[in-house]
Amino acid sequence: EAVNDRQQKITLKNGKQLLQEIDEVSAGDMTVSYRLSGDIDLEALPVSSLNGKIKVSAEGANAKVVWTARYYRAFTGNEPPAGQDDESAKNAVDTFVKDGLQ
Repeated sequence: EAVNDRQQKITLKNGKQLLQEIDEVSAGDMTVSYRLSGDIDLEALPVSSLNGKIKVSAEGANAKVVWTARYYRAFTGNEPPAGQDDESAKNAVDTFVKDGLQ
């Protein structure tokens, strides 16, 4: 759901929403760079921040999509509680990207 020309609300399979903000679009490089903005619902994605880049390139008669994401776990201090640790963040971001590619 578009919020404005730079932001959109994304609804995940679990029904939770994230606010995504487009930072840069390059038609020549066929890339889109974005970040999550606003307060991130930790039940939606247990990260404190996330920046991503999606690049599309021709591969013969097909298209190749490379999606990279940089993120920090939800709890940035020492000894994170369960669900806000590195493994939880990695698993959630992996699912977020894979679901986004389908």
